Amino acid sequence: MGAEEQAAFFLTEIHEKFRNNVTEIKEITGVLQDLKKDLEKMDSLGEKEIKFGISGFGNSLDFLAKRLDDAADFFEFYLGNESSVNVVLLERDAYMKLNQILRWNKVDVRELKRWVEELEEIAGDLKRNPHDLLNFRKLPTIDIPDAAIKYPVWAIDKSGYCLAGSDYSEIIHIDEVLEEMESGNVPFPVHSVSTR
Repeated sequence: MGAEEQAAFFLTEIHEKFRNNVTEIKEITGVLQDLKKDLEKMDSLGEKEIKFGISGFGNSLDFLAKRLDDAADFFEFYLGNESSVNVVLLERDAYMKLNQILRWNKVDVRELKRWVEELEEIAGDLKRNPHDLLNFRKLPTIDIPDAAIKYPVWAIDKSGYCLAGSDYSEIIHIDEVLEEMESGNVPFPVHSVSTR
């Protein structure tokens, strides 16, 4: 996994964090059951040993209470209201879409175009710019001729069809792009992100 994917969102590992907190709660339950057993054995101890035991129980209970507070904070922060749950789900969707885009097999650029549109929609729902999530010059591609980069061409599939245009909405064959560039009749201005 590349650094760009890892840094995409803070919440991409939400499932792992959730499982860790559930495991933590189960471990606390086990410790509490062990403490109960130890407490039952205290009636056979002397006064000094009981005082020492009570102090140890108090320390253990303080520690466990802090661990439970941390788990409660996690659940409240991530799952405490519908809005935060929706953000978590949208960020998960964006992460999955980024992963899908960055693993594109370069067979059919129409597939890549559809995925980019879906990423733009998810980014809009998150009130983010898609350029904040993905460097479009890092899209998987067959080698792009230097002249075509300024068109701009963002990616080329194995058949020579390009994802092009300032808004990633045009599909055009590389031969047509090169003809347009040679004629000087580029239908739109060079996009500011189109340089390497």
